[in-house]
Amino acid sequence: MSWKVPPSGGVYGHRASEYRVYESRNGKGFSKGYYCKGTEVTFKDLLPGTTYYFQVTAINDGGESLPS
Repeated sequence: MSWKVPPSGGVYGHRASEYRVYESRNGKGFSKGYYCKGTEVTFKDLLPGTTYYFQVTAINDGGESLPS
């Protein structure tokens, strides 16, 4: 999956230095997350015919953003 780089600067804060992707099968309880430097991640262990939900957060020296 991939996503666009969020806006940064001014009221948006500093640019993300990395991202964290959370995975869930029910949309309520999410995994501990996977760190990635870019805006794309490939999951190799997903089960066919299973619905998955994902959340992405941006991380920089100021901390971690709210998920989207």
